[in-house]
Amino acid sequence: MVLTLHVPPASRNMNSRKICTWKILLWTAYAFASVSILSALILPPGDWDPLSYVLARAVVVLPTMTLLPGLPWALVLFKKQSGKAQRLDIMDIILLGLGFSFIGHVLALVLLKLTGFTTVSTALLVTIVLESLPPAFFLRTRNINIKLDLASTPRAAIMAFMIFLAGILGMAFLTFTDASRPVYGYWYDHAVENGIVSPSWVSFSHSPSWGRPERYGPKKAPALVFKPVRNKLPLEAMQAGSANLFFLLQAPVGAKISLFKEGRIIATGKVEARPVESPAEGPVLRYLHNGITAIRSEISVSQGEKLVLRVDSPPGFRLVDLTNAGKQAINELNSTDLREIHYYQELNIAENYLWVREILKNRWLVIHQPPFWTYLSAAFKVILGPLNYTFFLLSLVILVLTGMACIKLVYVSEPGSTLPVLLVPAVVILMQQKLMAASSCIVFPDQAYSLTFPMALLGIMYGGPLLFGTWGFLSGILRYPGTIVLSAGALFLGPNFKRTRMFLKAAWLPMAALCILATVAGLVSGHLTDWLNVLYFETFPEHFHGNYDLGTLVSRIPGFYREMLMWSGFIPILSLAMLSGTGRRLALFGIFYSFLLSTIDHVSPHYFLPIQTVLACSGACNVSVMIKKRRSRIAPAVAWIIPVFGIAWLLFSGTV
Repeated sequence: MVLTLHVPPASRNMNSRKICTWKILLWTAYAFASVSILSALILPPGDWDPLSYVLARAVVVLPTMTLLPGLPWALVLFKKQSGKAQRLDIMDIILLGLGFSFIGHVLALVLLKLTGFTTVSTALLVTIVLESLPPAFFLRTRNINIKLDLASTPRAAIMAFMIFLAGILGMAFLTFTDASRPVYGYWYDHAVENGIVSPSWVSFSHSPSWGRPERYGPKKAPALVFKPVRNKLPLEAMQAGSANLFFLLQAPVGAKISLFKEGRIIATGKVEARPVESPAEGPVLRYLHNGITAIRSEISVSQGEKLVLRVDSPPGFRLVDLTNAGKQAINELNSTDLREIHYYQELNIAENYLWVREILKNRWLVIHQPPFWTYLSAAFKVILGPLNYTFFLLSLVILVLTGMACIKLVYVSEPGSTLPVLLVPAVVILMQQKLMAASSCIVFPDQAYSLTFPMALLGIMYGGPLLFGTWGFLSGILRYPGTIVLSAGALFLGPNFKRTRMFLKAAWLPMAALCILATVAGLVSGHLTDWLNVLYFETFPEHFHGNYDLGTLVSRIPGFYREMLMWSGFIPILSLAMLSGTGRRLALFGIFYSFLLSTIDHVSPHYFLPIQTVLACSGACNVSVMIKKRRSRIAPAVAWIIPVFGIAWLLFSGTV
């Protein structure tokens, strides 16, 4: 589907009754916005809304947030850039408009912070609509006509996107538990983290006050999850011997758990927001309002001996008995809303939750990472409700648009690309969806950061400086190196020096203005030194841990590429074929960026996302050229092997 942007001459009848496509698009957006505002008035979003409420709200909220306020701004600014009639794909309008929408959401939240209505969802929605009115009025007064041509977009691209969308929804269902787990659903135990699981061979019976348990793992070595109805919970040893008792308490911060034997306490624990794991580190943030604490005790018991577990907590707490749990039980428990991860990862997750909450209260800036992701998440949280579901749904929107951008980038770079070719990057995006959920990285800005790469590269290949500048700027305020890296992409893919300079200017002018503003704000507030120290720490000590020995750096490279390829089904290897001119330049750019990251001290899945995305698009371009050059009947059939293998790797390899 293609949109034709056409400004009629003055002599044409300006009162034509023909309905313009831009009006249909805007009316649709405003209809969704009206329903969103009405629903927010009737049932304001809350932190503890059930999933059914959030999903019902998302049906109208997500289209509103995607289309407004960016859609009319995109139409006006694209017209100003082109200066003449243009043929615009619907994907162009949505993708270009999305960047302005994201910026508009953040600006709306800033305006509400100035007025004190930050947490009022209706106020935010109304502000977003008001931001869209000036360009919409301009379009109306100029009588700009946008015609819809249903035959222009390649059928293969439409089919690829629909298949990809179905895949995203399927993966959303499969990964929902991991992707929407709240911050208080994570716990840490040093032994379990290091693979040491020692189930007790002495079993205990639980009194009726424990309630009926949910069982995970084999019958003889299960993990038992209880929702007790009382605070004093008796246990009775079924055999004599040495018992390794192990319990988790999930409750509000401040709750306590104590294990009594013969009237004296033998183990105790307290749910803390910042527990101390190592005295040298001191308190480390893990939780906000609710959390988990663990207690262990190795004791000798006689058959029939009774113990008592006492919980000092308001009603609604949960207890997990891991006394007899083996590795299989722990693994099955990790697939629920209770998962064991390292406490550094808990810190990373809790920080993102905390920053969003503080931005909605009295905080203006997050200096530990660029602030745009926190503001964007906060805007969606105000309208959707619970933060864990907000991160989940926002990630789905971003993934859908990343897939759309990749499909667009491939068929623009290699016209005539077939359906299996266009599915190559789509499969890699599905792998990223599962990978980010399984590694508890949904709350990080890296999926949005990865989205900026195909968007900006589309600007170089097709959309012009406005598209590149918008997403090149957004990349830098999502991750510190973003604008720098995409500037290198412009050098790799720019058609000539004059055009490349236009791309760089479009991205760096707003970035320079923001840096000047941040510097002035830092000087006035006295936090400039803090910000520079954090920028240095996040760039070097955080990723290299102070070890810059050449031999050590080089030794990390093979492991980096091994992990990156395994977590993407080895599909990026296709980029090395170098058959396509565009594919070659994309490959060189992706390899260049991968070299910048390949010597870091630790390998985390979210580092790979933009590299995988760029190299997958490069590989698809190469496959497209291969099919064209072979010109045989079996070449298209052979091309299907790649996405089919990718889906099989995604579902059955156990690596992704």
